[in-house]
This record gives sequence, C-alpha cells and structure tokens, in this order.
Amino acid sequence: LSLKDIVFSESDDINSTKWTQPGLFAVEYAMAKTWIDMGLKPKFVLGHSVGEYPAAVIAGAMSLNSGLELIGHRGIAMQGIKKKGSMAALMCDLDATNELIDKNELQIDIAGINSSKQTVVSGDTDAVHLIMNAAKINKIRSRELTVSHAFHSSHMDEILDNFHDTAKQYEFYKPTLAKLVSNIDGKVVL
Repeated sequence: LSLKDIVFSESDDINSTKWTQPGLFAVEYAMAKTWIDMGLKPKFVLGHSVGEYPAAVIAGAMSLNSGLELIGHRGIAMQGIKKKGSMAALMCDLDATNELIDKNELQIDIAGINSSKQTVVSGDTDAVHLIMNAAKINKIRSRELTVSHAFHSSHMDEILDNFHDTAKQYEFYKPTLAKLVSNIDGKVVL
C-alpha cells in the first residue's frame, strides 16, 4: 500500500498506528522542510511522540531513511500490542487530573501534559471512561482520543526491549543543523 494513498483516503486505515505514525512523520517532516525551503531555518527543534523523529532528522541527529525506517518499526510494534486501551484529554491541570485518579482509585497513566489546562490520560478503556465520567461530575471537559491503543502508558512496556534492540541498529549523530530539545525535561540533547 502507498502511504500517500492511506493519508489522503477516506478510509479509517489512517487510524491504524502502523499507518498513523509514518503518516504523521511524513507530514511533519514535509512541513518542516517546506518552512526551511522558504527560508525559516530552525535554531531549535522539539517534537512529541512521533514528532520526536522528524525533529531528530531536521536537527541532523539521524538520516531521513533511518527516521522513516525507525518510525515504521515503532508503528508496527505498537500495532502488534494485544491490549488496546484508550486515551482521553482532560481540560484541567495535572494536579486536578491526579486528584481524579486518586479519588477514584484508578489504574491509569498520565500520557502527556499538553498545557497548564490540558492533561492526557491513557490506559484500560474502562479506566479512561471512568475518569471521563468523574471529570464530567466535576464539570471538567474531556474528550476521548481516536487512537488504536493506550499510547504513552504501561501498555507499551511489552515492546520496549525489542524496540530498544531495533533502535540500536541505527546510527545517530550529534545534532548539527539545529539544537534538539528533549520533550521530557526541556534541555538541549547533546
């Protein structure tokens, strides 16, 4: 199948992570290259999740082919996880999210802190639905995300060792085209 056909089709195939991740990589990389070709040269790059890969390529930390291959491996590995799960964005800060988790004794992971007013949770579908219900009771807006799995959660643990072994097969470089910023701690990656 052609990634281009998947990205621009009307089917739901793009919601399958084995296609979503390479599709996101391609669009994000193409956008960055377009801006660069227009004269906007980045001094710093930062990406979240899939976005870390095109950011690393733009920074010169890995080749385009390595980035594409690695994100392809990642998408296939994640697609193969048996336990699906769900994710939701809660329109509240981390403290309020943790309070909902603790108060309702939920086994759920914080998948991302998008801003001071939005936290993403990930885990078993039942737990995601329970926290969304708790949020509604507390007049906190929430939205379930369209995902195939519970990304950025303990559900991903089963692929970590294998993906680490796969990533070790690739060559990485010190970023020379732009400074690469970690989305974990905001520090420049050397």
